[in-house]
Amino acid sequence: MWTLSGFADETSHDLTEQCTVLTGLGLTHLEFRSINRTDVCLLDDDELKAAADLLDRQGLAVSAVATQIAKTDPHGDTDEELHLLERALHAAKVLDASYIRVFSYRGGPGAPAPDIRDLIVRRLSRLAQRAAERDVVLLLENDISVYGQGPEVCRDLLEAVGSAHLRLAFDIGNFAVAGARPLDDAYPLLREHIAYVQVKDARLGSPEQASRGEHDIVPFTEGDGQIRELLRALHADGFDGFFSLEPHLVPWETPHPELFAANHATFTRLLAELGIAYR
Repeated sequence: MWTLSGFADETSHDLTEQCTVLTGLGLTHLEFRSINRTDVCLLDDDELKAAADLLDRQGLAVSAVATQIAKTDPHGDTDEELHLLERALHAAKVLDASYIRVFSYRGGPGAPAPDIRDLIVRRLSRLAQRAAERDVVLLLENDISVYGQGPEVCRDLLEAVGSAHLRLAFDIGNFAVAGARPLDDAYPLLREHIAYVQVKDARLGSPEQASRGEHDIVPFTEGDGQIRELLRALHADGFDGFFSLEPHLVPWETPHPELFAANHATFTRLLAELGIAYR
């Protein structure tokens, strides 16, 4: 049975309000990115413990800790990055989460020089090794602003690192923004690496547009994300994991609970039409 989750900070900055919206929609999980505009990796121990206690009282579990780790220059400070990873690993322990979302460094469109690719592989391998020591899985998201924005590069990175502790968070809309049709182009290359699905929809763009931050995010099923067809394929292949809703129709720094609720309604109607069980 598939499990629905969502980026709770798209509904409110306040964690109590996030819980109210998500439980009102019947969700049992959330993806924990920030509270009160503070990134999860920057929360102190008391704040993390208070968040865990609140979620427990509300009957909500954490599907993933959504960090900004490795959304940076691959030549950047490794000590700072490892410090943030330690904070993320601590947050995952406190929040009882098995997944931590990370990225694949700034790279831009096209294929960077081999030394840049190799540097990114080395840095991701080091992150995955730290995660393995804590029995946590890192989820590599195909963000539009990083080296791994396209399916071929995502597969290359995942296979080069070759760790069970680095898997793919398949972001449907991000592939479309970067010019790849999610079902036709990305899914055949990546199906064996998918551990988690992030649901947004977008109109087809290009790698160059994506690298400039240009995108056309739209409500679920109104773009080129091939969401209906992708759900059929995932179901047929026996995928059993999290679907994290991230409508992203406005910058996540500006929560809109009504937009999140509307997209949740669209997604659950679609699952019902397809006869796919979820919780």
